Amino acid sequence: MTNPTSAGQPLHIRFTGSGSEYFRIWIVNLLLTILTLGLYHPWAKARRLRYFHGNTLVGGHPMGFHGQPIQMLKGTLLVAAFLLAYVFVGRVSPGLQALMTLAALAAMPALLRSALRFRLTHTSWRGLRFGFTGTMAQAYRSHWPILGAFAGVVVLTIVASAAVSSASYTNGLEGVPFLAVLTLSMLIMLGVVPLWWHRQARYRMEHAAFAGVGVRMKAGASAFYGALVGTAGVSTLATVPAVLVITVMLLTAATSDDEGMQQMFTPQALESTAWWTAAVLAFCYLLAVCSGKAYYASRMQNIVWGRAGSDQIRFQSRLGFLPTLTLYMKNALLTVLSLGLYWPFAQVALARLRLEAVSAELFTDVDAMVSSQRGGSAHATGDAGVDAFGIDMGL
Repeated sequence: MTNPTSAGQPLHIRFTGSGSEYFRIWIVNLLLTILTLGLYHPWAKARRLRYFHGNTLVGGHPMGFHGQPIQMLKGTLLVAAFLLAYVFVGRVSPGLQALMTLAALAAMPALLRSALRFRLTHTSWRGLRFGFTGTMAQAYRSHWPILGAFAGVVVLTIVASAAVSSASYTNGLEGVPFLAVLTLSMLIMLGVVPLWWHRQARYRMEHAAFAGVGVRMKAGASAFYGALVGTAGVSTLATVPAVLVITVMLLTAATSDDEGMQQMFTPQALESTAWWTAAVLAFCYLLAVCSGKAYYASRMQNIVWGRAGSDQIRFQSRLGFLPTLTLYMKNALLTVLSLGLYWPFAQVALARLRLEAVSAELFTDVDAMVSSQRGGSAHATGDAGVDAFGIDMGL
């Protein structure tokens, strides 16, 4: 490991991919995946990752992805076999299907850890592989909020079922305990999901390794709770214009003595404007959805990367809400109007916006660091064991 330096060296991040290039990769991947009934999916994913990694330049040097599709096929077949068994068992024994659901939830931390190890140990920069040092115990500790919440919901459901079967309800009141459980479950999930996001982000970031350089995430859980509240607030505000327009129209028609105004709301008049009304409501719905997604994406990226760093490297993220919202709206509208063919162009534009909003500053001699690690350090080669045991889950 090289010694930290006082003068920071900026690492500019650029994305050089183009929509037309990626469209050719995407359309071939899509056709071959359909023709092979999904078996081509790992090869398609490897081509996509190689394209996006190869066009991500950090300090003028491209990233690299080296995962082999045949290794990724293991995870794809595992997921497909589980889903087929899940559907079949559901038709035979709902109780056994519920047990499979719990087993899948219990295995999720281990599978996600395996996927992270696979992805990072097959990612490189300047000829050096990344690594992932998170242990299995740490993976489960990072998931405890959501696993604990699911366990609580299961217990509440069992208690409600027991209460219904042991008591005599009339007039349809037997649904009251389940309604109470549903309400309580939603409150529990809302209470623990930001904490889960926080622990997941820390687990992923603080156990990613490159040439002995580590990164700590300084954002606390309160920032994630704030992001959830902000997302809900922005989504609600985005619906206000549509609600105001509809309310004013209805009130005007109800209180107006003008015959022409009243005739605008007759069934015949409403039928003639149904397409315009549907288009306006669809646009308002799209604005509300995109506003929430844009706020969440920009806020979370800035929280995670804006407060991350160490003595050797510092990150900064300045992803703006309005540019993100504008791009989301444009991508959604053009994807719908093109019947999906704009999708690869949208993915490239989104990758460029998000990646180029991040900047890094190194406080160590990167050339000396890379040269020393190429000399045979364990961090330079990553975790070789992942080649044998790591799987990719298509995440």
